[in-house]
Amino acid sequence: MFRRGNTVKIFKAPKTVWEQLQQLTWTRVTRGGRGSYAVNPGQDPGYKDPGCGSPCFQENRSPSLRTLRGRGRERSTRKRRQKKQEQREAQEKEDRRSRSREKHKKKKTEEAGAERSTRKRRQKKQEQREVGVCKMELFCWDGDSAGLPSVSRDCLLLLAYAKFAGAPLKLHKICNPWRSPSGSLPALRIDQGTVLSRPSDIIIHLRKQKYNADYDLSATEGADSLAFISLMEEKLVPALIYAFWIEPKNYVEVTRRWYAEHIPFPLNYFLPGQMQRAQLEKLRLLRGDENLEAGEELEKELYRDASECMNLLSQRLGSQKFFFGDLPSSLDAYVFAHLAPILKSKLPNAKLQQHLKLLDNLSNFCTNILLLYFPRNSRETFGEKASTQSEGGDFDHVPNKRWKQLLSGLVALGAMLSYALLTGMVSIQHVQQEAHEEPPDLETLSPHDHEDGGEG
Repeated sequence: MFRRGNTVKIFKAPKTVWEQLQQLTWTRVTRGGRGSYAVNPGQDPGYKDPGCGSPCFQENRSPSLRTLRGRGRERSTRKRRQKKQEQREAQEKEDRRSRSREKHKKKKTEEAGAERSTRKRRQKKQEQREVGVCKMELFCWDGDSAGLPSVSRDCLLLLAYAKFAGAPLKLHKICNPWRSPSGSLPALRIDQGTVLSRPSDIIIHLRKQKYNADYDLSATEGADSLAFISLMEEKLVPALIYAFWIEPKNYVEVTRRWYAEHIPFPLNYFLPGQMQRAQLEKLRLLRGDENLEAGEELEKELYRDASECMNLLSQRLGSQKFFFGDLPSSLDAYVFAHLAPILKSKLPNAKLQQHLKLLDNLSNFCTNILLLYFPRNSRETFGEKASTQSEGGDFDHVPNKRWKQLLSGLVALGAMLSYALLTGMVSIQHVQQEAHEEPPDLETLSPHDHEDGGEG
């Protein structure tokens, strides 16, 4: 045992240990702030522990005050760093949570705003649609005593299409085209500045307003519908124009008579002839002949094409209720508008009517549509009630009403004076002049008469 400082080293060693100690080198080793001396075995690769089982000659010292202060500073520094790291992590975690909450809140706000805007758009669209429905007014020709809702083929088409599509129109059935916003019939008034006159434009507008009778049709059925409509325009329409407007007996006894009785005076004297000339020009355009005139050959050819067209329509309809199932479409409206006048009108020359009555399914088709969609007792809700309103209340708000009434009166007065001049009523003036000139003649002739009498 030997003493060094305050540390006593006790070790076991053989007798020759001092000789070995002289050959070794001491190395200062610091571990965990504690200093010790150990034998450096690197100088002697063959050195082995002399039997103590651990590095020999270790020196244990108590930590100094400086060491303790350094350790405290290290611990406090470590704690501060750890605390700052925890604070930083907590702050980052709180920031992530706040960002997530803000993002979620922003997302919910955006969704709520989008929902509100969608609701407002739908409400506005519904309001606009309701306003548009209220503003959509259809002006068409009135019906006849045979049960047809209108005597015009185009008006029948629009009425049937509106019924099939469920379009609630404000209907005005009138017999004076001049009371229409466009001056012709049919006419659809959308607002104060927009008026549609062509049936195709009116149907397109109804489809844009989500009133589409062909909504449930497939692509094939839509193509078939267009094909049959084109077939009717080419084959059936010319025969109808000829039967109602060109054929002499039918025109004089049925068509002109109806329009002359229903159109107000003095328009009933020249509007039927003007309409006949327009229909003749249309027939010439359809046939491609500018010099087309009525005749037996033309009649046979037109009626033959119309009969073939009706046969094809009958084959396509078959035993179905409508052409494409249980729901009516635009093709049903076209067929009804073209065939119902033939079926219900009492024509002197009824060749087309006779052929149509041979096709039972087409005849029943027209009759069923009249019963389902145009019954007699429903004319007030869809027709006559609106017509009575149009005759009075709607036109009370026409701008410059007094001036237009005065102008209409002047036109009527001029027409009556023209009629008086043309019919020879001016001869009354000559009769009055002769009456004024007769007394002088009598006075001059009376002496001669007395002389003759005296001589006698």
